[in-house]
Amino acid sequence: MIFIIFFGVIVLAVVGLNMVNSNNLYEIENYYASNRCEAVTYVRGEYKGLCKDSIVLIKNGFSVDVEKPDKVILYKDIQGIKKQDKMLVIMTHEMTQLEFKHDVQLVEFYNKVQSKK
Repeated sequence: MIFIIFFGVIVLAVVGLNMVNSNNLYEIENYYASNRCEAVTYVRGEYKGLCKDSIVLIKNGFSVDVEKPDKVILYKDIQGIKKQDKMLVIMTHEMTQLEFKHDVQLVEFYNKVQSKK
């Protein structure tokens, strides 16, 4: 009986976390779609998207506030950009490294940032 209760609690926790995660994903995808962002990619818990005036980074976590993205890099502030392995290094007043899973995503993101600078 104790095992049934124990596994029941675990199942409820997993289902609850899955529902929260699905809602977060919907909010993030809706944010990028409503702002007409392109080249949206996801790597290691972070979404990256090229929006009208900036690159917007949103971390997927337990609570997501899409009204205040984790980081916004304005195109006008970009002083330099370079590719390293599967990383895109963006120099503004600070250095930001964006990681990509595939070279195709990296090249697409790089080319679109270059065209918007």
